[in-house]
Amino acid sequence: MVVSAIIHIVAVLLGAPFLDKLWSTACFSVLVATVVCLPVTNQLGIADSEIYTRVFMKHRPITNSEMAAYIQAVSVLVGAWLGAVVIPLDWERPWQQWPISCVLGAIVGQAIGSVSTAVLYFMPTTLENDDRKNQ
Repeated sequence: MVVSAIIHIVAVLLGAPFLDKLWSTACFSVLVATVVCLPVTNQLGIADSEIYTRVFMKHRPITNSEMAAYIQAVSVLVGAWLGAVVIPLDWERPWQQWPISCVLGAIVGQAIGSVSTAVLYFMPTTLENDDRKNQ
């Protein structure tokens, strides 16, 4: 719920309707929070804040699990953000209404992140092995 509230506030600050479409913005926030938080907690677990700080604030994932969580979270957020590009265009299409294109962008971002994560896991070299070679 906390992540949903943060995403809701950020969406409003970036131009989402505040009172006009409150329910739509809240549903969008819950969707993005769910699609971001579930894979991240699945990969990283409910760990101490040091891991989350290193992976998401310092952008320094070390293990494949941390890289997978990072890729999935970033791809969802970038997808949702890129989905907003079509909203101000004056095409008057039904899919341009808030938050349809952002939801589609988040879901496409999740798909891209999942495929990228699958490729990461099937690569013969891992981040952990690369770190050991460099030492």
